[in-house]
Amino acid sequence: MSGKYMKVKKIVIPTLTLILISSMLFGVSACSKKEAKNMSQQASEIEIEYAVPNYDSGEESKVELLPWLQLSSLETHAELRSAFEKYFNITGKTGNKEGTLYYNPATQTAEQNVTYLMATQNSAISQYLLSEGYMGEIGELVGDSYTDVEKDSPEAPYAVINSYFELLPDQEDGKFDGDSTISRAQAMALVMRATTQVNEAQAPEENKDFTDKVGKTTYTNFAAPMDEYSYINTSNGLNEKSFSSTMTKGEYIALVTNYLRANYLAEIEANGYVDNYSDTSSVSITTVKDAGDIKYQKAINDADKGVPTDLYNTFKVAIANGYLTEDTLSDWDSALTKADALELFTTMATNAYNTYQLYSDYIDPSTIANNSSDESSDSSEAGSDSSDSSVGNKEEEEIRNSKWADINGAWDAVHQYGQYAASQGADGMSGWSWIYINGKGAGDQPSYAVYMKEGDPDYGKVFHVGDTLPDGNKFNGTMEEYKEVLVKEGIEAAKEQGANVYTDENTGETVIEIK
Repeated sequence: MSGKYMKVKKIVIPTLTLILISSMLFGVSACSKKEAKNMSQQASEIEIEYAVPNYDSGEESKVELLPWLQLSSLETHAELRSAFEKYFNITGKTGNKEGTLYYNPATQTAEQNVTYLMATQNSAISQYLLSEGYMGEIGELVGDSYTDVEKDSPEAPYAVINSYFELLPDQEDGKFDGDSTISRAQAMALVMRATTQVNEAQAPEENKDFTDKVGKTTYTNFAAPMDEYSYINTSNGLNEKSFSSTMTKGEYIALVTNYLRANYLAEIEANGYVDNYSDTSSVSITTVKDAGDIKYQKAINDADKGVPTDLYNTFKVAIANGYLTEDTLSDWDSALTKADALELFTTMATNAYNTYQLYSDYIDPSTIANNSSDESSDSSEAGSDSSDSSVGNKEEEEIRNSKWADINGAWDAVHQYGQYAASQGADGMSGWSWIYINGKGAGDQPSYAVYMKEGDPDYGKVFHVGDTLPDGNKFNGTMEEYKEVLVKEGIEAAKEQGANVYTDENTGETVIEIK
């Protein structure tokens, strides 16, 4: 034995843990979700003796982090990536991609550093993620990339999404391992990578306090930002052992719920909106019981008793906010698999966007401010009439007042209506308007929207790119179409300011001369 390994330690560990360790060391296939749960309930234990490093040697352990590159720079899974980009009409070269996916919904600008969360908040993409038909088509893109995934399997679209966005990189080439259970470390890292833009260093910063609690691993730096949202965290018991242990489906739902909820509250606060989703008093869950102050581990051992009150309340928040339906909670105690994690995040994040931005009435028109005084002063210095923009804002507020309130806040009803719209060929919805995108539902025609609230005087009215829809949102169409609208609006604004606008005969370019 080398001088580095001088200490001997005896420990008693669960049989399940030993099996999981063996699978990692010797290439044994990972146990299934069902097997993991059964073995954990059997609670059999084995005593082992092992040598541990003597860290007095002064040598530091080095842990290689997962690769972390902005989306447009990724080159993994080349064949699958190419098929995905062809399907979504993405063009350009590595590091400089163009298409509706490469778009930041928050800033409404082109973006190379796109996260998966941005994709779920992009109406041109989210419409696919909640459509069974479209997800089936995405699943077919998996091709022969994985030996353990069939094109028509339920996990196929999530294998494609995971590979394209590199959310939780494969442990073995050619295998997705969708049925393999994942640890808290992996689950927390997945959510962080799905929601966080890559920084210039292409590596997450270390949180020393977090690292001291859970240890240095491949996932530690990625997981750290999710500690505040995790049900089991460093404040209530997350340590090296629990960090590397399997997460339950219920815990993961709590993690994603807490993150989405916090993200939403921060957004509406920044924009002067009001929250209509805090009250959970009317939420009734029949699939899970409130077990009071029961210990979490005891709840897992006897799931029929229910869950601790704090976890139960988090489930109610998820239901109230439309992230999922209560049927999803029926197996909250099961071990979380890789496929579970990807499907749940996709469903919950996309539903969150649709609930908050499209279907709900959380926006209080009276709280929506017109352009700020700073913006007005800037425009006045340029010789503009600041009253023009305020008139436009008032018109949009009137639209919101008259039409937006028509949208039923009940998620189930509206979701069903959205599914019906998709079944009739629509690519998506904005309020009661059905959206048809160029190259998809609109075919070769430019993107358009149709107001489909029956009984309304505006029923059947067609809206084009650049128009304001009845719910107060501007219809953008594809990114290319929206760019053209912005150019036209810029030219018209220049003309209104007295600029000389003409086309250069030699270059064909539009020239704006400021007088």
